Amino acid sequence: MSEFLLSPALLAASISAVVLAIISWTVSVVGLFSARTRVALRIVAGAAILLALVVIAARFVVLGG
Repeated sequence: MSEFLLSPALLAASISAVVLAIISWTVSVVGLFSARTRVALRIVAGAAILLALVVIAARFVVLGG
């Protein structure tokens, strides 16, 4: 499990997920889509940010700081 968390590719994917989630959130706020689509984008963005932050936090816990 620790080898998985130490993977640089996983860290890069987590950071990319945060960036894509922020873009998704921004698009949903701008209002280019219907209300249901905007809500779905916000949910997906929030979930992606949460998951990525959990992975990043777990990585730092495994590394010890």
